[in-house]
Amino acid sequence: MFNVNYENKNNIVIVRLSGELMVESVENLKNEFNQYKENSKYFIFDFKNVTMIDSSGLGYIVYCLKKLREKNGDAKIQHLVDQAKLIFEITRVSSILDIYSNEEQAIQSIENMENSNESHDSNTDEIIS
Repeated sequence: MFNVNYENKNNIVIVRLSGELMVESVENLKNEFNQYKENSKYFIFDFKNVTMIDSSGLGYIVYCLKKLREKNGDAKIQHLVDQAKLIFEITRVSSILDIYSNEEQAIQSIENMENSNESHDSNTDEIIS
C-alpha cells in the first residue's frame, strides 16, 4: 500500500511518501504533482517511510525534477534510506539531486538558492533530458 501527504512550508511543497513507490501509484502522483507545481517551484520529497521503489517510481522523481527545473525551480530529497537509497546510488540519480538527512537542511538549501538566485548545475539538463 502507498500513501502520500502534501504540506506547504514557506512556498515549498513537502511530499511525504510512505510505502512502495511503484508503477501502480505513479500516474496519480504525476497528476497531483502537476497541480501542486502550479503554485510552487520547490519540492522536497521525504523518503523516510518508503519501503521500496521501482524504475517507475524513480522515473517519477526525475520527471518532477525536470518539470521544476524548467520553471527555474528544484527538488530535494530527504531521509533517503535502505532500498531507495541503493536504487538512487546504483542509477546515479543521486548525482543530479541534493539529498539531505533532515528537513531543516533541505529547506535551508532551497532558501539559500532563492536568496542567491542560484541556478542548478547546467550539466544536469543533459542528464535528465
